[in-house]
Amino acid sequence: MPGWQAQFEPLRKAGKIRIVGIVQEQHAERARLYAQWRKIEWPILVDSLNLYGNSAVPIVMMVDEAGRIVRQKLGEFLAAKPVMRAAREQIALDPGVKAFLAGDLDGAISEFGKRGLAPNPISLFRLGVAFRARADSKGRKPRDAQTAVVMWEWALRLTPNQYIWRRRIQQYGPRLSKPYNFYGWVQQARTAIEKRGETPLPLTVEPRGAELMDRDLVVANALPDSDPERKITRDAGKLVDLECFVTPWTVAPGERVRVRLNLRPAAAEWNNEGQELSATLKGPGFRVVEGQLTHANRGSGLRTLECEVEIAADAKIGKLKIPGYALYDVCVKADGTCVYRRQEFTVTLNVSR
Repeated sequence: MPGWQAQFEPLRKAGKIRIVGIVQEQHAERARLYAQWRKIEWPILVDSLNLYGNSAVPIVMMVDEAGRIVRQKLGEFLAAKPVMRAAREQIALDPGVKAFLAGDLDGAISEFGKRGLAPNPISLFRLGVAFRARADSKGRKPRDAQTAVVMWEWALRLTPNQYIWRRRIQQYGPRLSKPYNFYGWVQQARTAIEKRGETPLPLTVEPRGAELMDRDLVVANALPDSDPERKITRDAGKLVDLECFVTPWTVAPGERVRVRLNLRPAAAEWNNEGQELSATLKGPGFRVVEGQLTHANRGSGLRTLECEVEIAADAKIGKLKIPGYALYDVCVKADGTCVYRRQEFTVTLNVSR
């Protein structure tokens, strides 16, 4: 991106061209932070749904005065004579796209989901985008994040050369499946912006775990079964909401998946003076190979635990269910009583050849 900016910025400032960027990104505010860091002054549109239909980036499109995309070199494009603007019909928005852009995620999911009987890869990808957006919103529902991964995988199986769709899965998937650290620039950007005396733009959803992982070795942190006799009192999800999802959802024997646990206080608050949050995975057919299954006692909101699991080479084809539980210290909002609780969960994935 800095190379494109250096090439076109002088022409923009001279009034010879206007620039509009289009970014393929799930989270719009991350593009805003990047633009603030790099001092990008032209508009940037966020195409989360891949409306443009491009399968790879970056590309440059040149649009003339009539709104036509022209295939010219930059010098020829700037030297060309203006043409008359042609009348063009406005294309009606797809109902699912319209609902998504209006912030109606339930409506978008409903509209994109209507095509399930005759699966279309574009609709499946966009359905995944809508589920992921709802998973990151206050209107989240159980399994939204996992369903997003399943929809993206389905779409990619139908269109395997779609680089952009593949990246969306890799964003949340195993560390070694990534060609580079996708969001490692975020802290660098914040530091540079603060040094300029500015306040970095906030992010609604902070990059976490797999989104920030580099390809260096990460030590495994598989915890022993700390409650083998199941004596700790259960929380049935009333004090803390627990969501787990795995990326990818379909995996071959011997391959890795990334497991993420999101825990949000509901009728309680974290007790930062008690024992730290921890999670344990149990059972045969897998092993924890790296990651972090404990969380330090700090903060008041979402706490995320992540690890990578390697599926056994002799794992049976079909659904694999990995049971687990989380342990946490919380204080009940109703009366302030601080309690230590255990909550069960199951990581489910599909083992396939």
